Amino acid sequence: MKELTFRDYLRIIRKRKWWIIAFMVIIPLAVIFVTPQHYTPIYEAETTIELWAVKLLVGR
Repeated sequence: MKELTFRDYLRIIRKRKWWIIAFMVIIPLAVIFVTPQHYTPIYEAETTIELWAVKLLVGR
């Protein structure tokens, strides 16, 4: 079996470049448009932070 060289890999990439570009565009777009439609929030949280002013008695 022949070992592939760097030129062989470049030839394969050039030959299949439109497939590669199509997948790099279509898959992320599908994820962006399909995921929010099926997303249902499961958890919801709320919090309150209370701050009190503390006077330090220094020098007494």
